[in-house]
Amino acid sequence: MKILSKIIAFFMSILMTLFPSLLPKNSIDKDYVTDGKSLVVNLDSNPTTGYSWEVEVSDESVICFVKSDYVQTGTGKGAGGRDSFRFVGLSEGEAQINFTYSQQWTEAPAANTAQFNVSVDKDGNVTVQSYEMK
Repeated sequence: MKILSKIIAFFMSILMTLFPSLLPKNSIDKDYVTDGKSLVVNLDSNPTTGYSWEVEVSDESVICFVKSDYVQTGTGKGAGGRDSFRFVGLSEGEAQINFTYSQQWTEAPAANTAQFNVSVDKDGNVTVQSYEMK
């Protein structure tokens, strides 16, 4: 049995190396965090490439963008990191938050996008209904 387990693990590691799309996407815990009336969305980025995230909120009377912070997670010059975007629930309703990762001075298509569908209750508590990262 031990040998069979090692053989399976070996072949799985080869498959994951050759076909990274089989790997699980980032877990929800790493992509966003809700804490009552606030939502923090964390997205990988690397400003040294000229790419940056642009944020668009469909209804700013429901949820409001407050601020963003960048933390470098890699080491050395040119290493990437994560942008954290903070939002606060304002009034009851639903809204969509769209993120576009691009070199905004060019006409090239976006390298990545993310879309969060959120709802805010009457007390201002934020809930992520769904999200998609591309």
